[in-house]
Amino acid sequence: MKTTSEWHEMLPFSKLLRYQKNITETQKDQLTTVHQCGEHLLSLINDILDMSKIEAQKLELSLSEVNLPEILSTIYNINKVKADEKDLEYEMEKIVSLPQYVMGDERKLKQIMLNLINNAIKFTDEGKIAIRADFIETESTFVFEVKDTGVGIPQDKQAEIFEPFIQHAGKKLFAEGTGLGLSITKKLIEMMDGTLTLNSQPDKGSLFRAEIPLQRIDEFDRKMNQVENSITAYEGDRKKVLIVDDNNTNVSFLISVLEPIDFIIAIAENGLIALQKLPIFMPDLVLLDYRMPVMNGMEFIQIAKQNPEFKDIKIIGISATLHQKELKKQFHDLCDDFVPKPIDSDLLFNKMKEVLNMEWIYENLPVIDELALSKEVIFPANDLISALAACADIGDFNGINQLLENLTKENANYANFSNIIKKYSKNYDRDGIMKFLNTIQ
Repeated sequence: MKTTSEWHEMLPFSKLLRYQKNITETQKDQLTTVHQCGEHLLSLINDILDMSKIEAQKLELSLSEVNLPEILSTIYNINKVKADEKDLEYEMEKIVSLPQYVMGDERKLKQIMLNLINNAIKFTDEGKIAIRADFIETESTFVFEVKDTGVGIPQDKQAEIFEPFIQHAGKKLFAEGTGLGLSITKKLIEMMDGTLTLNSQPDKGSLFRAEIPLQRIDEFDRKMNQVENSITAYEGDRKKVLIVDDNNTNVSFLISVLEPIDFIIAIAENGLIALQKLPIFMPDLVLLDYRMPVMNGMEFIQIAKQNPEFKDIKIIGISATLHQKELKKQFHDLCDDFVPKPIDSDLLFNKMKEVLNMEWIYENLPVIDELALSKEVIFPANDLISALAACADIGDFNGINQLLENLTKENANYANFSNIIKKYSKNYDRDGIMKFLNTIQ
């Protein structure tokens, strides 16, 4: 948008003018005020733009590999300066079990965490800001908590603070800021099928807790990502997939993943529309969300299964973590399989292969047997990988075998890695070795 571009162009100049030698201290103070007001107005414009995109359902998730500990450290350091300026105690507790990598929208995750911490610092004049990050493995859920010793929020005002343009803190109404931070944060979390809760008492402080479903990415899966993402087609007749989901972002993602590899796609925004399309489209597979308006996923399955015409249609549930255990078990049991949101395409492909009893076709990449993929693989240091690559480059298979023999003698933990390389070496597959090593360098 041109308006924001002009502000981005203007603000650096207002900051630069403050350092001119031919102006007085009073003029410097005035320029500082101008710059701060400009930053405030730009922040307000960006908040309103974000809110309008959310309300118009035009703000979409952009999923990618996210280094979770790294962005937590970044967010912590960004806000430490603000906390130090107010002489607040400021600490973060990261649980050891926190995954290194998850699949998520990095920019929006950062925005959520920044908003929650900024809010705590803004409304805390003395005491402590405590940040805690955790990951619930059984629920595949990232937990982010911010606890402060600020003014707190009365019970009857707690729902209000998530409304746009509202800023309550005890008996004091703050004019600073847009009043959109918490509203945007809550809506972003809900976009990710997560929840934001508040526990607060006046004069004692507040605890904000965000729970966001995030798919863990195992280290070996990361290293093999280049191989796993090379699916170009599948064997056998073309298959039909009915996507049943009211979230446009999820639907767009599934279409972008499945259409290029020759699936025939149909879409239904709720269970009722899906039931109407079943006899006409007759899909091989239904990718089914649980939470939808009009008719949810559970109701759809219960009705569909009563019709013998649909008995051969497979169903993979695709939904955020269901927090009610009985409901979660019931939905999972009714589906042939389940993939949590945010959707991991590799996991989805694996589930589809099993449910539809199909075989994928890969793009001229080396095939690594399922036994090797199922085992934990520990990768050696980069200098050893470089040495193996150098031997492969000149076709020195004896040199490769010698390096691998020495490696496993020194440390038996490298046996699985060694076995993968030996599989190629045995067939004198120089290109296979090079491609595999390139995925882990």
